[in-house]
Amino acid sequence: MKQNTAEAHEPRTVKELTARIHELNELQESTGHAREIGECLHELQPQIGGGAAGWAAYLRKHFDYSVNRAKRHIAFYRAELRDQRKYERLAHAGPGIGGKPNYSKSYEAIKPKIQQFAEERHHIARLDERAAQRKLGHQLIDIGYRALAAKLHPDKGGDNTMMANLTAVRDRLRRCLG
Repeated sequence: MKQNTAEAHEPRTVKELTARIHELNELQESTGHAREIGECLHELQPQIGGGAAGWAAYLRKHFDYSVNRAKRHIAFYRAELRDQRKYERLAHAGPGIGGKPNYSKSYEAIKPKIQQFAEERHHIARLDERAAQRKLGHQLIDIGYRALAAKLHPDKGGDNTMMANLTAVRDRLRRCLG
């Protein structure tokens, strides 16, 4: 198996890792790419602030990935490190890694994990909904601002005071949304 590249080089920056993942995504996710994406995500995750919500938002914004997709890539990378062998596909790296369920355990043994997974998905869905609402709110504020600015701008027949008030209101509204 190839040497772990994370040990063979200096830690990469968020910018470098993000760019590399974009390159790999463009090459389509073949076997080697899935492992390298997992390696980059594994290295990138501790560098992203904001906890689970920050990580989920970063994945969505930069790669259009779900947290589960990132977890599968990272698990694939870790499985190769653990087993010291190459896998042909995500699913070959072990039960659950490629999206296939692990039926070897009894339901009672995995019930807490299922409940935890459901709670995490619900929490992420609420965060996604709030983020979407916040984004829509910002868009509406910007649309209204542009429409009024076109009328109140000093170059369009308005005055400086009205334009300054409009800008202050827009800024206050954006701060309220977060």
